[in-house]
Amino acid sequence: MTNKLNIYNLNNSAYLFEDIEDVISRIGQLYEVHFQKNRIRFVSKIKYPENAAWVSEETTKVFNESVPLFKSIIKDIYSIIEGIFVSKNGKFDKPKIEEKYSNLKVLREFNNKLKHHNNKYVVFNLTSVVNIHPRTLDCWIQYKYETETRISSIPLVEFFELFFVIMEDENIIEIDRK
Repeated sequence: MTNKLNIYNLNNSAYLFEDIEDVISRIGQLYEVHFQKNRIRFVSKIKYPENAAWVSEETTKVFNESVPLFKSIIKDIYSIIEGIFVSKNGKFDKPKIEEKYSNLKVLREFNNKLKHHNNKYVVFNLTSVVNIHPRTLDCWIQYKYETETRISSIPLVEFFELFFVIMEDENIIEIDRK
């Protein structure tokens, strides 16, 4: 019997498809994804216990247990996006690409926060949003630039939507929109 060494070739961009499929699968663990003609709709699957109040330790625990998955997906999404553009263009032209995709700058800075744990130019917080009737949770990202006085926020799923849109625009995936 011959043993073979398995190789995941990090220098071959075709292997990014494995990563893309994994990210899509993990998003699917958290949300039902509905591809519509002009948008993508996300319906949370993150349930909090039937017997728990929406402001309770049990609900907070469910949210906090989801945070590592959110963070992991965000880091992988940004890495894939960067990898796609480097593979196609030889470099990642941040200003040009961020001009085309409005939330990409915030995604990049949020990714940097997750990787480097700093508050260099912008401070981020994660906030739980409770959907009372389906008893589910969503995640919003609050952020404040040091040069601004206002606090902005964005639903986490907007980063997921951005990922799908870029993958579609770059002909990496094909989406059957209804």
